[in-house]
Amino acid sequence: MKKWKSIKFTIMSIIACMAFIAVCVIAFKMKNGSLNPVKEKTTLNSDVLEASFRDIGELATHEYDFTMLEQYENTKTLFGKNIGLTKKSFLYSYDGVVKAGVDFSQIKVKVNEEKKTITLTIPDAKVLSVEIKEDSFRMYDEKNNLFNPIKIEDMNEANRELKANAEEKALSGDLLKKAKENAGVLIENMVSEITGISDYSGIIK
Repeated sequence: MKKWKSIKFTIMSIIACMAFIAVCVIAFKMKNGSLNPVKEKTTLNSDVLEASFRDIGELATHEYDFTMLEQYENTKTLFGKNIGLTKKSFLYSYDGVVKAGVDFSQIKVKVNEEKKTITLTIPDAKVLSVEIKEDSFRMYDEKNNLFNPIKIEDMNEANRELKANAEEKALSGDLLKKAKENAGVLIENMVSEITGISDYSGIIK
């Protein structure tokens, strides 16, 4: 079973957004003279904006929740051939989440003073983590083998396979597309807070 969350930003997103806005608003006020006795023409500095994004770093902007049922099998081999009576297997399930997002440090900013626009180029989204809820583990139909018993190494290998399968299923949907769209919404809101005290408009690419 999988469940897509429409738009879900983490607490880190909110904190990062607030920090970004605070830094940039202060920078803007210093630029336009609101924090100085002499008022000067308001100008935007692309380096300042890019530096603010770099401080945020990688940020998860969309999640894919999953519950997966997998089967693990192992048989001992000799010279590339299976050894009879050594097969072991078990069914198991886990709940987890695949998180995807954008590396904000890779955002490029271009300011056009003449047109009063800020163009922000966002990098493609990527999978940031595949997390398994350990307390959700369930094992079914366990078939142990005297000559090839189930070990902790088998569980570790099964977990690696499960994470790989979960990531593959998440990527087969629109996980990355949604993550980039949500990043765009977040950035647009952040920029609007800054440009609210000026005549600039934002363009997201």
